[in-house]
Amino acid sequence: MSSTLSKRVATAALDRLKQRSEPETRRWAPALLFNIGNSQMCLGHSKEGLASLPNSLDGIRQYAEESGNADEL
Repeated sequence: MSSTLSKRVATAALDRLKQRSEPETRRWAPALLFNIGNSQMCLGHSKEGLASLPNSLDGIRQYAEESGNADEL
């Protein structure tokens, strides 16, 4: 899958995910943010990619703390 298509699909999925309220859906947001950031980097959009990737890591940490897996980080 090209970086452009990957970014488009991940962005659309993240937008749909934000409309849902189930706790289980929150674990997917960091993965999608990582995919978006990685795609931006591959497309040469370093500034945008560098903004998305830390948000992804913050989301992973938050989910790990909430789910009791923080000691694995």
